[in-house]
Amino acid sequence: MLGCHESREFEARPPAPNLADYEIHSGIIELLRNNPKVRHKAKQIVVTGDDICIDAIGYYEAKRKALRKNLSAQLNELSELRKNYDIMLHDNRSIFETAARNWARFDRDGVKKDKLRRLNADILIASNAIQKGHTLVTSDKGFQMFLQYGLKTEDWRK
Repeated sequence: MLGCHESREFEARPPAPNLADYEIHSGIIELLRNNPKVRHKAKQIVVTGDDICIDAIGYYEAKRKALRKNLSAQLNELSELRKNYDIMLHDNRSIFETAARNWARFDRDGVKKDKLRRLNADILIASNAIQKGHTLVTSDKGFQMFLQYGLKTEDWRK
């Protein structure tokens, strides 16, 4: 199993099913709000020895929202989360190469320009999770378009 900070070269097929690392994206918001289902699922994952990381872009999105709205409670909770979970950086050139290829593919396939602009961060997040063999924890249905490229997702709120 790859650790949180290791990566694999991009594969066209999904990673082996026994890889069980989890990368939290919009699920971070549920963690911050103490959603009991999300907290329980995170505890189950940790007990089994699997690794949970917070996606760097998801962390950035949560942090900027808390700063913009001056939500001191959420800022404190983000600091607490940082003590318990590593931030998953997008630290491999092949992640960016893959993201650029996928963006170009979507453009050639006729995805509208305004949607492509909104996909910039999502393409990076999906490429990172695919290459590192992580399951992306998210409630964002927009990530379903990446399933065909090997992205695995879970919504812990359900």
